Amino acid sequence: MRIILKKAFAVLIVFALLCGILCIAAAAENDPNAPVVQMSICARVIFVGHVWLYFRNVTDHDVRIGVYTLAPGRGVSVGTMHLSRADGPGIYYNVEAYMTHRMGGFGSVGRTMSLTQAQLDAVNGVILFSNSWSTSNNCCAFATRVWNTVAPDHIGYHMLPVVVKGRIGSGGCPGMDDPSRNDVYRMLGIGWGASLSRVNNRSLVMYIG
Repeated sequence: MRIILKKAFAVLIVFALLCGILCIAAAAENDPNAPVVQMSICARVIFVGHVWLYFRNVTDHDVRIGVYTLAPGRGVSVGTMHLSRADGPGIYYNVEAYMTHRMGGFGSVGRTMSLTQAQLDAVNGVILFSNSWSTSNNCCAFATRVWNTVAPDHIGYHMLPVVVKGRIGSGGCPGMDDPSRNDVYRMLGIGWGASLSRVNNRSLVMYIG
């Protein structure tokens, strides 16, 4: 009888420990202040210059960056382009990361901050309705507008990437993942009904920055 009681007690202890671990994990996952992604604003000036954003998922589940699904631990670059890309003006995903790994990433600067889910929701709201490009609404305008939506340290907009690069400072841009050719996209449409389209090979010829 004592042996049976000891076994039952041991089972109850293990069950209680497992419940405690699961409760802690659930609380961490539901914590509104827990970071879900790291967002960086990056700039490089080699020719005309370019400013873009980079996101890294720091959770154990998928998150959405605009209309792009970002797996745990992975990163994606997001920026607006026009003349340098054959697929037309607007938002591109992973062009900067793809081209950097093939043509070098020297001269980049950046700032990084962590985002909660609420902050990411606000950022996504801006991304989803920013699928356009003009001389006054170029890569600098897009990246600084998204950054300033949630960042306490605002970066003043200027249409010239060289000026924005100076305002970002001397911090390094984070290392970007090396996406496959099939993981480089152009965003089509605006809002929650927007979609992704793989870019044409001609969009991956010209350098960035």
